[in-house]
Amino acid sequence: MIRSVLFAVTAVCALGAGAAAAQPQATAKAAAETGCTQPLDVCTKERTAALKTQARKFTAAARLKPATTLTAEERAKVQAYDRWLRAQSQKARDLAERGTAATTAEIQTAFNREYMELQQRIQREHRQFEPISNIMKSKHDAASNAIGNVR
Repeated sequence: MIRSVLFAVTAVCALGAGAAAAQPQATAKAAAETGCTQPLDVCTKERTAALKTQARKFTAAARLKPATTLTAEERAKVQAYDRWLRAQSQKARDLAERGTAATTAEIQTAFNREYMELQQRIQREHRQFEPISNIMKSKHDAASNAIGNVR
């Protein structure tokens, strides 16, 4: 679960990369503000698609059942992580809807700026859940070894 979330966050982070194209000066300024290296409309469409995919992945990750061997404290941390995943999923869906509706360069610039802010916020907040990932991995490894020993 955590690996797929990390992959998904990495995939969202990588979206801004691409071949640079000649752009009008206003678009070039917008590109500097938003991290887009392509025309804004192309960048907006790609990021909107990535946000929709990301929202689905976050929701799916939040729906995964935790291990039954977790302590009460670990279970509370996992529940907090699931709430965070659902909240990020909703933010991604909301932003994707605005990106879909973006038609002018000004709206696209605002969308792409918000995209970058959301990306940075998700990365910052994700760092607080990394210790949970290690706990869950240890529990999973212990359970897998126990199952392997039974066979």
